[in-house]
Amino acid sequence: MKTLGVFLKSGFSKKTLALGVLAGMTALPALAWTRTDLMDVTAIVRGTCLIDSVGTMDFGTLDYGGADTIASAAVQFRCVNGINYIIYADNGGNGDRSMDDGGTNILQYELYSDAAATAVLETSNTGTNAINGAGAGMAPANAITETLYGKVLATDVDTLADVVTTDTTLTDQVTVTLEYN
Repeated sequence: MKTLGVFLKSGFSKKTLALGVLAGMTALPALAWTRTDLMDVTAIVRGTCLIDSVGTMDFGTLDYGGADTIASAAVQFRCVNGINYIIYADNGGNGDRSMDDGGTNILQYELYSDAAATAVLETSNTGTNAINGAGAGMAPANAITETLYGKVLATDVDTLADVVTTDTTLTDQVTVTLEYN
């Protein structure tokens, strides 16, 4: 109280003192306790592949008395850098790698993983004649092109040519699988 008396003797009133104390109280920062800890931030970038295109395997016009015909179709795709891939193809819409005209005319073909048409392309990921490799990255500049080959035997063309009476268009649709892990 001694300090208050000195304060009041210097010409300040109790009212002025009270206002000063209140003003000082509002100007003081509020005291708050804080605690900090670290938060981990993670993400997984999924290893993936995208098929950009699968070309058409066109054997062209086949004539009686010709040679075996080999055709090819490109599969273009991208895979995350280093991810392993395998390509194989099913037996087509008829289930036996044959083309038909929607009727009774059928022409057998086979698919291969090599240009010499000696390694029959697998129908699953379990064989040795599927196409294997590793991705180079997802940028378009890193696209990979693998080629599938097909062969029609001349003897099968000759057999069919003996029964058709006009030009006959034969088709099939094959599912090409790009498996990756």
